Amino acid sequence: MLLITADAAVEKPQVSRDEEAPEQNIGILIPVGMEYDTLIDFIFETWSSLWRRSRRERKRL
Repeated sequence: MLLITADAAVEKPQVSRDEEAPEQNIGILIPVGMEYDTLIDFIFETWSSLWRRSRRERKRL
C-alpha cells in the first residue's frame, strides 16, 4: 500500500511491514513533493531486500 502525506515531519519515505510475513503486508509512507526517481530507487531497494530475505528463509527450511 502506498500512502502519501503532506506532514512536514516526514522527510523521507518510511516502510511499515509485518515482521512475520513482510512479503504479504507492506506499506510505504511517501512525503508529498518527493522526486520520482528517488522514490523508485527507494521502492526497488525495499522490495529487493524483502525478496533476498524471503529466499534466505526458504533455503533454511
